[in-house]
Amino acid sequence: MGIEDFRAKLVAPKSQYNNFGHYNYRSLEDITMAVKTLLKSFKGCQCQLDYDAIMVGDWHYIKATASFIDEDGNKTVAHGFAREPESKKGADVSQITGSAISYAGKYAMNALFLLDDTKDADTEEYQSQYGSQQNQYGNQQQFNNQQQLDNGYYDGGFNQ
Repeated sequence: MGIEDFRAKLVAPKSQYNNFGHYNYRSLEDITMAVKTLLKSFKGCQCQLDYDAIMVGDWHYIKATASFIDEDGNKTVAHGFAREPESKKGADVSQITGSAISYAGKYAMNALFLLDDTKDADTEEYQSQYGSQQNQYGNQQQFNNQQQLDNGYYDGGFNQ
Protein backbone atom coordinates (compact mmCIF):
# COMPACT_ATOMS: atom_id res chain seq x y z
CA MET A 1 0.00 0.00 0.00
CA GLY A 2 1.25 3.45 -0.92
CA ILE A 3 0.76 7.02 0.10
CA GLU A 4 -2.45 7.39 -1.91
CA ASP A 5 -4.03 4.57 0.13
CA PHE A 6 -2.76 6.13 3.35
CA ARG A 7 -4.13 9.57 2.42
CA ALA A 8 -7.51 8.06 1.56
CA LYS A 9 -7.80 6.39 4.98
CA LEU A 10 -6.27 9.13 7.14
CA VAL A 11 -8.79 10.90 9.35
CA ALA A 12 -7.46 13.92 11.23
CA PRO A 13 -10.46 15.98 12.31
CA LYS A 14 -10.23 19.63 13.24
CA SER A 15 -10.87 18.95 16.92
CA GLN A 16 -9.29 22.12 18.34
CA TYR A 17 -11.25 25.37 18.64
CA ASN A 18 -9.92 28.92 18.38
CA ASN A 19 -12.08 31.08 20.64
CA PHE A 20 -10.67 34.33 19.25
CA GLY A 21 -11.22 33.50 15.57
CA HIS A 22 -14.23 31.21 16.14
CA TYR A 23 -13.04 28.33 13.98
CA ASN A 24 -11.98 24.71 14.32
CA TYR A 25 -8.47 23.58 13.43
CA ARG A 26 -6.16 20.62 13.82
CA SER A 27 -2.84 20.79 15.64
CA LEU A 28 0.39 19.00 14.79
CA GLU A 29 -0.34 16.67 17.71
CA ASP A 30 -3.77 15.83 16.22
CA ILE A 31 -2.17 14.95 12.89
CA THR A 32 0.65 12.87 14.38
CA MET A 33 -1.76 10.91 16.58
CA ALA A 34 -3.95 10.12 13.56
CA VAL A 35 -0.88 9.11 11.53
CA LYS A 36 0.51 6.90 14.33
CA THR A 37 -2.86 5.16 14.71
CA LEU A 38 -3.20 4.48 10.98
CA LEU A 39 0.41 3.34 10.58
CA LYS A 40 -0.42 0.30 12.73
CA SER A 41 -2.53 -1.07 9.87
CA PHE A 42 0.03 -0.12 7.17
CA LYS A 43 2.72 -2.69 7.94
CA GLY A 44 6.14 -1.75 6.58
CA CYS A 45 5.26 1.93 6.12
CA GLN A 46 6.97 4.74 8.00
CA CYS A 47 6.43 8.44 8.60
CA GLN A 48 9.16 10.82 9.68
CA LEU A 49 9.30 14.50 10.57
CA ASP A 50 12.68 16.29 10.57
CA TYR A 51 13.60 19.89 11.24
CA ASP A 52 16.36 22.25 10.13
CA ALA A 53 17.07 25.81 11.17
CA ILE A 54 17.96 27.99 8.19
CA MET A 55 18.86 31.64 7.75
CA VAL A 56 17.29 33.74 5.02
CA GLY A 57 18.78 37.21 5.19
CA ASP A 58 18.51 38.22 8.83
CA TRP A 59 15.61 35.88 9.60
CA HIS A 60 15.64 32.48 11.25
CA TYR A 61 13.32 29.95 9.63
CA ILE A 62 12.42 26.45 10.67
CA LYS A 63 12.17 24.03 7.76
CA ALA A 64 10.17 20.90 8.52
CA THR A 65 10.45 17.90 6.23
CA ALA A 66 7.68 15.30 6.45
CA SER A 67 8.41 11.96 4.78
CA PHE A 68 6.29 8.91 4.11
CA ILE A 69 8.02 5.67 3.10
CA ASP A 70 5.75 2.92 1.81
CA GLU A 71 6.29 -0.83 2.11
CA ASP A 72 8.21 -0.87 -1.20
CA GLY A 73 10.61 1.85 -0.05
CA ASN A 74 9.05 4.64 -2.15
CA LYS A 75 9.50 7.95 -0.38
CA THR A 76 7.20 10.98 -0.60
CA VAL A 77 8.40 14.24 0.91
CA ALA A 78 6.80 17.62 1.69
CA HIS A 79 8.12 20.71 3.42
CA GLY A 80 6.71 23.36 5.73
CA PHE A 81 8.38 26.60 6.77
CA ALA A 82 7.88 28.98 9.66
CA ARG A 83 9.79 32.11 10.57
CA GLU A 84 10.72 32.86 14.13
CA PRO A 85 9.51 36.31 15.14
CA GLU A 86 12.03 38.67 16.67
CA SER A 87 10.09 38.48 19.90
CA LYS A 88 6.76 37.33 21.22
CA LYS A 89 5.25 39.03 24.23
CA GLY A 90 5.29 36.75 27.27
CA ALA A 91 7.33 34.01 25.58
CA ASP A 92 10.93 33.02 26.20
CA VAL A 93 13.32 32.09 23.37
CA SER A 94 12.60 28.35 23.57
CA GLN A 95 8.86 28.98 23.29
CA ILE A 96 9.38 31.16 20.21
CA THR A 97 11.42 28.42 18.54
CA GLY A 98 9.00 25.73 19.71
CA SER A 99 5.99 27.46 18.19
CA ALA A 100 7.84 27.89 14.88
CA ILE A 101 8.78 24.19 14.93
CA SER A 102 5.19 23.15 15.62
CA TYR A 103 3.83 25.44 12.90
CA ALA A 104 6.34 24.27 10.28
CA GLY A 105 5.72 20.61 11.18
CA LYS A 106 1.97 21.02 10.94
CA TYR A 107 2.16 22.48 7.45
CA ALA A 108 4.67 19.87 6.27
CA MET A 109 2.27 17.15 7.43
CA ASN A 110 -0.68 18.98 5.85
CA ALA A 111 1.19 19.10 2.56
CA LEU A 112 2.34 15.47 2.75
CA PHE A 113 -1.09 14.06 3.49
CA LEU A 114 -3.07 16.66 1.49
CA LEU A 115 -4.91 17.92 4.55
CA ASP A 116 -6.80 21.15 3.96
CA ASP A 117 -6.33 23.61 6.79
CA THR A 118 -8.30 26.52 5.41
CA LYS A 119 -11.80 27.66 6.20
CA ASP A 120 -14.50 26.26 3.94
CA ALA A 121 -14.86 28.51 0.88
CA ASP A 122 -18.64 28.53 1.03
CA THR A 123 -18.89 30.00 4.53
CA GLU A 124 -19.79 33.63 5.13
CA GLU A 125 -16.68 34.09 7.28
CA TYR A 126 -14.42 32.87 4.46
CA GLN A 127 -16.09 35.14 1.90
CA SER A 128 -15.82 38.19 4.14
CA GLN A 129 -12.14 37.46 4.86
CA TYR A 130 -10.89 36.22 1.47
CA GLY A 131 -13.58 36.77 -1.17
CA SER A 132 -12.55 40.30 -2.10
CA GLN A 133 -8.85 39.34 -2.23
CA GLN A 134 -9.29 36.93 -5.13
CA ASN A 135 -9.53 39.65 -7.76
CA GLN A 136 -6.12 41.13 -6.94
CA TYR A 137 -4.40 37.86 -7.92
CA GLY A 138 -6.05 37.48 -11.32
CA ASN A 139 -7.12 33.83 -11.17
CA GLN A 140 -8.04 31.10 -8.72
CA GLN A 141 -4.68 29.28 -8.97
CA GLN A 142 -2.70 32.43 -8.19
CA PHE A 143 -5.04 33.14 -5.30
CA ASN A 144 -4.66 29.59 -3.95
CA ASN A 145 -0.88 29.81 -4.23
CA GLN A 146 -0.89 33.09 -2.31
CA GLN A 147 -3.11 31.58 0.38
CA GLN A 148 -0.67 28.69 0.78
CA LEU A 149 2.27 31.11 0.99
CA ASP A 150 0.40 33.11 3.62
CA ASN A 151 -0.18 29.87 5.56
CA GLY A 152 3.50 29.01 5.38
CA TYR A 153 3.64 25.78 3.42
CA TYR A 154 3.54 26.34 -0.34
CA ASP A 155 6.78 25.39 -2.07
CA GLY A 156 5.55 25.27 -5.65
CA GLY A 157 3.97 21.85 -5.38
CA PHE A 158 4.39 18.57 -3.64
CA ASN A 159 7.68 16.73 -3.95
CA GLN A 160 7.15 13.08 -4.74
